[in-house]
Amino acid sequence: MPSLLVADDTPIIRSTIAHVVERDLLDFSPVVQASNGAQAVELAQQIKPDIILMDIKMPGLDGLQASAAIRAALPRTKIIILTAYDEFPYVQRALKLGVVDYLLKPIRPAKLVEILTQLQQQIATEQ
Repeated sequence: MPSLLVADDTPIIRSTIAHVVERDLLDFSPVVQASNGAQAVELAQQIKPDIILMDIKMPGLDGLQASAAIRAALPRTKIIILTAYDEFPYVQRALKLGVVDYLLKPIRPAKLVEILTQLQQQIATEQ
């Protein structure tokens, strides 16, 4: 069963994503939450998540810096940027880091479920 790390400095975003995952019976275990980039890196090193949903603007280490650190240590982890920032330099940096998707907030729950389900299937195929 794949694992999921949700990194966002807004508690309601983290809890909403966790609720959507639970409500739609997506098989993720564990579903872990980080409130900033440094915590995301630390938790990623501990649990080695299959998928990470990463915000960009967070206090301290931002989401792109955290993604770079995680990619260096865990190159097979699939990172999705989930942010309110629709700015080309951010998209460009994210793509250079090898993220699998760049999604804008607010995201519809059905779209989030669709993307996570596709990644679950991809992970199952790779294993």
